[in-house]
Amino acid sequence: MVVPDARYDERFHDNPLTTGDPQVVFYAGVPVQDDQGHALGTLCVIDSRPREISEQKIASLQALAKLVNAHFELRKTKEKYSQLQHKMVQARQLVYSLSDTLEHDDATTTVPPLEREQLTHTVEKLRETFERY
Repeated sequence: MVVPDARYDERFHDNPLTTGDPQVVFYAGVPVQDDQGHALGTLCVIDSRPREISEQKIASLQALAKLVNAHFELRKTKEKYSQLQHKMVQARQLVYSLSDTLEHDDATTTVPPLEREQLTHTVEKLRETFERY
């Protein structure tokens, strides 16, 4: 949306942002949308005097809006990664604790030998996987 002079635009002429501080006269805004097209907000430029804006500058504003969304997506991805990292630390601690228990605890002698061997093998494979990462 482009409003070259809000003082003469019926939608904005009596808007408090136009009639008072910060005295918005010029407005150009583009939507910031997520990858599914949901509106997240608006990226805009304003000025206290009338202006025109070229198609090239509108395209630049649209590119910036896409960049803003990319930063939002990066932040979400980083948060998911952090949560997965935390779960991996917890899983690693559990595997190491189970491994130590299998190696040193006589209470596991109540586990039948075949099941104990399979469990020990699985835990060893998990430890190897954690040690690679």
